[in-house]
Amino acid sequence: MKTVKVAKPVRDVDGLLNALKKCDPPFSVVTVGADARSTFVYLQDDESKDPAPVVEGWMDAPEIRLSSNGKAGMMGVSEAFANGLDTHTVLIQKADPAGNVLPGVERLSVTSPQGVKISNASPRLQDGLAMVQVGPVEKCGDLVIEVSDRGGSLRVARLHLRFVSPPPTPPEEAPRPTPSPAQKTGLLATIRRVLGI
Repeated sequence: MKTVKVAKPVRDVDGLLNALKKCDPPFSVVTVGADARSTFVYLQDDESKDPAPVVEGWMDAPEIRLSSNGKAGMMGVSEAFANGLDTHTVLIQKADPAGNVLPGVERLSVTSPQGVKISNASPRLQDGLAMVQVGPVEKCGDLVIEVSDRGGSLRVARLHLRFVSPPPTPPEEAPRPTPSPAQKTGLLATIRRVLGI
């Protein structure tokens, strides 16, 4: 097996692998891998064609990007309070691999294996954007939101969210008793007047 390294990162390595196999004539490709800076094409030893032009011309498919407005908690997971009132607002974007929002009007499906309430389980993108509310809930815990394109052209995206206990409410301070007339004129009052307190 021989390796061809191309200085272009590819996110959709499975798509590139299938494209190399469908070229005319097809490449004798074993697999494709990538890191943050390069793409690696692993070919059979007898393959003489160079896959670099195909890799350099490859455009990753648009994808769904998800983000939440909650405060980032442990492990970067967005958190909201499990108080029966708070929700997560989830922003859904159709984006290219560089993160640029792309226009789109696709119908989406938003689900959660945990069965949490979702404000709109079937939103439609408007100019590549949509928003949904997740929650509210009464119980603490982690959950996953899955968003897919009903047409199947975009990959499924997942976002981990967490509902946490609300902060304890501080106990109310007891009102101070009003001093009685005897307390105002007794020994304690005289000491306070002398000390100026």
